[in-house]
Amino acid sequence: MEISKKIIDLLGQHKDIPTEKISKSSNLTDLGMDSLDYVELIMQAEDEFGITLKADSSMTTVGELVQMIKEATK
Repeated sequence: MEISKKIIDLLGQHKDIPTEKISKSSNLTDLGMDSLDYVELIMQAEDEFGITLKADSSMTTVGELVQMIKEATK
C-alpha cells in the first residue's frame, strides 16, 4: 500500500475522520491533532513500516509526515 494512503487511513481511524476529507496538504492541527495524537501517530507509523522516526515539531502537514516516512524507509 502506498505510504500516503496508509497514513491517511491511520489518521482517519485515529481521529474518526472520513479519509476523503484528508489529503497530503491537510494540516495536522486542522485535523484535530494535538501533541499526544502526534506521538501516537508516529508510533503507529513506526510499527506499520518497521522504521524509527525522529519527532519533528516543525512537521505540520500529512505530506510532510509521508515524506519523513519515505526518507526513513530508503
